[in-house]
Amino acid sequence: DSNGEINQFISIRQDITARVKAEEELAEALRNDFQHVVRNMEHCVFKLAKNEKHDVTFTLSEGRLAEALSLTSRQVYNRTIQDVFPSDILVALEPAIDAAMNGNYTNVQFSYQDRQLALNLSPITNDDTDDIFEIVGALRDITEQHVYEHQIYRIAHFDALTNLPNRTLFAKKLHEAIQHATEQQSTFGILFIDLNNFKQINDSYGHSTGDRFLQFIADTLKLHIRKKDFL
Repeated sequence: DSNGEINQFISIRQDITARVKAEEELAEALRNDFQHVVRNMEHCVFKLAKNEKHDVTFTLSEGRLAEALSLTSRQVYNRTIQDVFPSDILVALEPAIDAAMNGNYTNVQFSYQDRQLALNLSPITNDDTDDIFEIVGALRDITEQHVYEHQIYRIAHFDALTNLPNRTLFAKKLHEAIQHATEQQSTFGILFIDLNNFKQINDSYGHSTGDRFLQFIADTLKLHIRKKDFL
């Protein structure tokens, strides 16, 4: 009015039911599309979050590796890691998940169902409070890589004929033994073994026979040493 007092107002109402429904349908489509994408990934992607009891449970787990390991959302949703994995695996998983829940990016490797697996855990924080509300995990099958690394290690450290450690590994083990003996004020022994007239075997019966003879000697020695001995 003339005194500046509000004595009436105009209200404009608009029906936004259709818009809300469209936004909900879009959000649902994005969720379904995300799950579809993750489900077709080679690895296993999962999410962990604390429930009302503060137990860490699965809220998502998809991917081809998840299917191979029986870890899909349908199989593990709302279950704790203690419900899903055996105790020997939890020894590696629980410290890593606890660290992630405390805001640390963690990596861990472990064996499960005859596979060598590599797990990366990333904490997800709330933008407003910086509180961690879930963990995203990426699980990869590195079995082939592990096999290749083992093969490379054996090629570099073992003799191809006798499967005995070569000079490189012997030098490493000798250094470790000296260091341990120094720290513990203990002793150890080194035994050198030579094969007399081995050249005559090669010259008389051929190198293939000499090779088999070396393999026989190596296998025989392995049977007569203790587990803590190094041949």
